[in-house]
Amino acid sequence: MTKKPSYEDLEKKIQALEQAENEIQNTKEALKKSEERYRAIIETQTELICRFKPD
Repeated sequence: MTKKPSYEDLEKKIQALEQAENEIQNTKEALKKSEERYRAIIETQTELICRFKPD
C-alpha cells in the first residue's frame, strides 16, 4: 500500500504544475510573436533572397 502524499506535497506539486504551465504559455506567446515577425518580413520583402552552399 502506498503512502498518501501530504497536503504540503500536493501544494508543491500544484505549484510546480502551475509554473510549468506558465512557462509553456510564455513559450507559445514568444513563438507566436516570432512567427508574426518572420511572416511580416517574408510577406513584405521585395528583393530576392538566395542562399548558396559552398561545394
